[in-house]
Amino acid sequence: MALGDSYEQTQARVTAQVEQAQERARRATALRQQVEQLVGEARSPRQELQVRVDAQGRLLDLELSDAALDLGPRDLAQLVLRTAAAAHQRAAEQVGRLAEEAFGEGSDLARRVAEEAGARAAAGPASQEKGPWS
Repeated sequence: MALGDSYEQTQARVTAQVEQAQERARRATALRQQVEQLVGEARSPRQELQVRVDAQGRLLDLELSDAALDLGPRDLAQLVLRTAAAAHQRAAEQVGRLAEEAFGEGSDLARRVAEEAGARAAAGPASQEKGPWS
């Protein structure tokens, strides 16, 4: 209780803080649900393949063109990895936008969520043992 506050003022302030915390929790739950449904997509520069990944960078779909089949195994593997990384980066950018919508543009929480998603995307598949929403 702050000096000079009445019991009622303190109770009202605490009630408001609890309501704010509950609202942030509701927004975090909604964000988690959106992130679980999120898909990042990317095409290779010469359109040989298209990759779809989830927010954690897990491969959901891979479409190969005839041109992709003309690549050697090593070149194809590298192209898949680079394209999947680009798709994961796009998914991370979407997570950042969703976090801003949920918590407010420029909010510390939105910034932390976006930074975490970006760091996971930059780290690549080895960092995906457990996703941020697991």
